[in-house]
Amino acid sequence: MKRYYNEHSYKLEVRGALFSCIFEVVRRCGKVQLGYFKKEFILGDYESVRDFAAQKGIKYNGYFAEKTKGWAEEKRARQEQKQSKIIEKTIEKIAKRSLIEMWLIPMQRRSYYQ
Repeated sequence: MKRYYNEHSYKLEVRGALFSCIFEVVRRCGKVQLGYFKKEFILGDYESVRDFAAQKGIKYNGYFAEKTKGWAEEKRARQEQKQSKIIEKTIEKIAKRSLIEMWLIPMQRRSYYQ
């Protein structure tokens, strides 16, 4: 049985199949790896960093506040980017639909009257 370690996941190879288990708290040299938490916070439904820390059972102290500085702004920017993409896609769909209707209705009228 081979074991592979990554900073964010733990993988076991058993009979050729890879199984990965992501730990909620990954520690290396006594320091919490915040990269995983940052990704989870930005992609998750958390109101604030303080709320995220409370739900994960992490003490919100000065060290954590210093290391998580800027996460809320990144989350806000990502949400705005997501919303703008959704709006663009919706506008494209509406434009395609109206273009199809613009060509389809006159063709139907011509075939009806002929």
